[in-house]
Amino acid sequence: MLGASVLALSNAAPLAAPAVAQGNSSVVTQAGTGNQLNVDQSGSGNSSTVDQDGTPTGVDGIANEATITQAAGSSGMVAEVTQDGELGSAFIEQVGYSNSSTITQTAGGGGNSASVYQTGDDLLSAVTQSGTNQTALVTQTGMMIESVVTQDGTFNSATVTQGGTGDYSSITQSGTGNTLKVTQGPPVP
Repeated sequence: MLGASVLALSNAAPLAAPAVAQGNSSVVTQAGTGNQLNVDQSGSGNSSTVDQDGTPTGVDGIANEATITQAAGSSGMVAEVTQDGELGSAFIEQVGYSNSSTITQTAGGGGNSASVYQTGDDLLSAVTQSGTNQTALVTQTGMMIESVVTQDGTFNSATVTQGGTGDYSSITQSGTGNTLKVTQGPPVP
């Protein structure tokens, strides 16, 4: 089934019932076929943007999925997912304050998957995937931690686990079949 939708959500001005969270916003743009989306925001001042792009003929944007969860008690979170290609999958979960996460999956990216889990304050992650069959998993717990993952090629895998304060990692993978694991700080629960 072909379709497109644009959805803008904000609970800044509740209509009938009192809002549990205040000042959260989400902007969603979907085109193509098979796109799925789940945005769940609690807390206050959180924002999310999801752009699952493609053409109405289904050339791009086939079977993209995106999930963004910004948990209760959180505030000042920013999460963005941009997908343009085939069979992409992206997941962001954030808990804490002033965290930011971006996942970008570009055209031609068949079979790419990115997951980001952030718990703490002032955490930043950016995952960019192009090519096919890329996998990225970023888990950050603590304060003032940053991770950047860039993947291009085929069958590359990156796993980043950072805990504590002030960790930084930057990974660039190109070519075929590269696997990299980064672990910094105390063990992440």
